[in-house]
Amino acid sequence: MLKLDVPVGLAVDGSASNDGSNLLEELRVAFLLHRLNSSSHALSGYDILKIATNGSAKILGRNDIGSLAVGKAGDMFLIRRDRLDLIGASSTEKWLSRTGIL
Repeated sequence: MLKLDVPVGLAVDGSASNDGSNLLEELRVAFLLHRLNSSSHALSGYDILKIATNGSAKILGRNDIGSLAVGKAGDMFLIRRDRLDLIGASSTEKWLSRTGIL
């Protein structure tokens, strides 16, 4: 599809069809399955990442997301490494910023 310029994206949908909604796991599985089936002709990890970021943004018709660049929207998630036991216990604005402009 990529050779034919068909837009391709990679994402997770919801808990109804997968256990974790973990995009990084989907990237890993996509990479490994392509390597298994296509060997040296498979996409690189970087190509898979571009599909999941820029490719998905193009499919959605969004030019304000898909890459880290000045003027684009982005979410930022910070984790305190000294208190991993509290992850998910609280969500204050101090640790979570949504749809900010870089």
